[in-house]
Amino acid sequence: MSTINLPPLLITSAINIKSVPYLSMTDRSERLRSTLAALKSWQDKYPNIEVVIVDGTGFKYEMANNSRLEILSYENNSSAISKLGKGYGEAEDIEFALMNSKIIKNSNNFMKVTGKRMITNLDRFNKKDLFCEFKCKPIVGNRLDLLYINSAFFCAARNVYLSLFKDIKLSINDSVGDDLEHVMAERLRLRKQRNYCFSTIPRISGWDGTSNSEVVIYNDGFRHMLRTVKYFALSKVL
Repeated sequence: MSTINLPPLLITSAINIKSVPYLSMTDRSERLRSTLAALKSWQDKYPNIEVVIVDGTGFKYEMANNSRLEILSYENNSSAISKLGKGYGEAEDIEFALMNSKIIKNSNNFMKVTGKRMITNLDRFNKKDLFCEFKCKPIVGNRLDLLYINSAFFCAARNVYLSLFKDIKLSINDSVGDDLEHVMAERLRLRKQRNYCFSTIPRISGWDGTSNSEVVIYNDGFRHMLRTVKYFALSKVL
């Protein structure tokens, strides 16, 4: 249990999915179970956290809204998602939540996590990582050129995100490699955004819907320590 001060958490959810390319986890009950398990992990570890769940498949959660939980449900563009991929739906869900969530509007800052995942080391993040314009875990080349970002978790200010990634869903097409991670990176390059690298690498656990398998990322002890040193240095230049 942690009492760290955190921005509201935005969880993107897709329970009643239809036809989505490159997605293995399609069973509604499995998707719901893993999403609720991740939510419980967040609330158990960070009991004071405000959570916004957005579901673009029209699914109605049985939980009621309260001062620390806000649930948004709507019907996204399922035909575009079937054609262009799940990244289109993810971008659409984020935009809908930022335009409609009272919790996020009141705070302005937010953390976004893909529905079935948990970040286990937020206690190691500093305030500038959490309350920022936009920060993420970038993947860079040998010359520090930005290749793509890990979009499973990032932190941002609402107004900055809406400006930086305006209409980003229109650029997404998974079938030609223009997935959300690469398109967001391209937007960061075009806007010459700076100071977007977390100084601490988020440790990610949970479930991956694309491969329908357990996710444990950056939890491998000594190698993670080396990565942490590398990305702390990168955070000074990116």
